[in-house]
Amino acid sequence: MTYDVMKKTRENKELTQQELSEILGISRSTYAGWENGIDTIPLSKLNDLCNYLDISLDYMCGISSQKQYKNVRTKSQNKF
Repeated sequence: MTYDVMKKTRENKELTQQELSEILGISRSTYAGWENGIDTIPLSKLNDLCNYLDISLDYMCGISSQKQYKNVRTKSQNKF
C-alpha cells in the first residue's frame, strides 16, 4: 500500500482526516492509523475509501499508475 497516496488524494479533495473518517463511519484516530501505515485497512473500508475518493483500488495500492478505471462504473453507481 502506498500510504502517501491516501494522504495526497485526501488533501487534493480538500478533506481533513476528521471529515473523511466521518464519511467512512470510523474514528479519526482509526483513519490516521491507516494513513500513517500503523493499522491495516479492512478491505471493505478500503473499497469504500477508493470509491469515495474516486480512485482505483490498484492505484491506491501502488499496483497501477492509472488513478481511475475507465468505463467501469458511473458516479451514480457509487454508494457515496
